[in-house]
Amino acid sequence: MRNIIVNAPTQNKEFSPDQKIGKVIPMFAADWLRHNDESYSQSGAIDLWNNVLASEQKDHTSASYEAQSLLRISQKYDSLLLSATRIDNTSTILTDSEPEFVSWAQDIITECVTDGSLRLENHDVYVCDACDATIAEATNPCTNGCASCKTMQVHIENRQVLVSVINDQAEQRVDNATDTTHQVHEERRTIVNRRRLNGIGLESIGFKDDVVDPRIGLGMLAIYAAEIRSADQVDVVASRATIRQNLPHFYAAIGDKADELPDLRVRGIAKAPVEHIAYMQEQELLNLGKFQILMRHILPPALLSMKNDMSPQTLERLVFSRKDVGVLHKTK
Repeated sequence: MRNIIVNAPTQNKEFSPDQKIGKVIPMFAADWLRHNDESYSQSGAIDLWNNVLASEQKDHTSASYEAQSLLRISQKYDSLLLSATRIDNTSTILTDSEPEFVSWAQDIITECVTDGSLRLENHDVYVCDACDATIAEATNPCTNGCASCKTMQVHIENRQVLVSVINDQAEQRVDNATDTTHQVHEERRTIVNRRRLNGIGLESIGFKDDVVDPRIGLGMLAIYAAEIRSADQVDVVASRATIRQNLPHFYAAIGDKADELPDLRVRGIAKAPVEHIAYMQEQELLNLGKFQILMRHILPPALLSMKNDMSPQTLERLVFSRKDVGVLHKTK
């Protein structure tokens, strides 16, 4: 069985990895495991990025926002952190807004609507007065307004929405992907159509300006990475919080279609940039000249700003299970 490993898509917000190391730790961990775990036999890295961010799209057109997203990614790879410390600096970059992925994902979403994994239902929902976007079910106060245009003025309307159902079957698929056991929850519905400038469009099923909830798209992007590498399984390095937030929505949306796609597995980690980079230095996996610059200009403020570093022992158990934990003890 052919297996690949990728990072959970990194949100492409306005930040530099040189100042916010923790945001790209899943990318580092995937990079390290790719070169140190014999089960990952593919050549070359694949880095996943999340461009479908409603919070930053106000006043943009689809084209201008995509251009900004691509520029941001380029700037991040030019940062000292990513340019100096990656084992493999020739990564294939995949985003959840690129046309090839969107086209592939739209076909799957259409099939999921046809087979009933995704359902068209009428619900009372909050609707934005300004842009007519569906915001959320009208069950709780709408305190945040419209994520798309930032308007706080909303009204309640009964309209058709696309929903997924997170039930025991979806939770069981999450358990299988994460080697965990979930608590029993009541069946719950979530609205899938979201107002975004880019993403997996839903115009073909009647939602002209909406796309699929990005929480679903992120799981699909990892599956797409496996598809383009002809892999049977994809392991995703993700923080444990990300896993619980996203995977139930992904499996609820694709339903039994999951059986036809590459298997998705998760390697859950906590974020520990200081220990990770120190480990790479000890193993001579870095250009030491560049690393000295990294240590002098980046790591001291990172050490001051870190709030919940995990211990070297925990890091060893979660990520570096094949190496000597004594190396990491030297960082303390």
